[in-house]
Amino acid sequence: MMGSRCGSIDPGILLYLQREQGATAKALEHIPEHESGLKGISELSGDMRPILQASMQGNDRAQLALDLYIYRIRCYLGAMIAALEGIDVLTFTGGVGEHGPYIREHVCHGFGFLGLALNEGKNAAASGDQGQLYCMGAGHAYGGRVGNCPRLLADEGSMKEGKDVPQAVIWIGTMDTAA
Repeated sequence: MMGSRCGSIDPGILLYLQREQGATAKALEHIPEHESGLKGISELSGDMRPILQASMQGNDRAQLALDLYIYRIRCYLGAMIAALEGIDVLTFTGGVGEHGPYIREHVCHGFGFLGLALNEGKNAAASGDQGQLYCMGAGHAYGGRVGNCPRLLADEGSMKEGKDVPQAVIWIGTMDTAA
């Protein structure tokens, strides 16, 4: 789910908007690119910060946007884990990596059956640059091999030599529209 873009949609939606709502070609170009995603669902912003704040204040639209955002990450994450036949490291970057303990917690919550375990203390304490990278304690569930990843970060030399370098790494970042 993106900040203000629609992402994957049924192409019939555009025809419906044109036929039933009288949407012009210009509107059909503008809405999916600038009025959808987090912004369209929350009716607030494409930036996660005000959505999180409004959600905590009881705004139902903001909560819906947050729930859908987490749901979509989990869907794509599950697909990527299946395609990789496991996961060694799950990394959060950008706004979620720096300031999103609630999102990180809720994204990881449903993957315990794979050995994905969030360090709750580190998650809650992380902020700024310290919050960008997380080893989620995952291993390969494929073949029954579940364990902790050996290293969160590998220096360039280790990576070239193939030492202690996670093989199945998934990065999750945000697309903040505020800049």
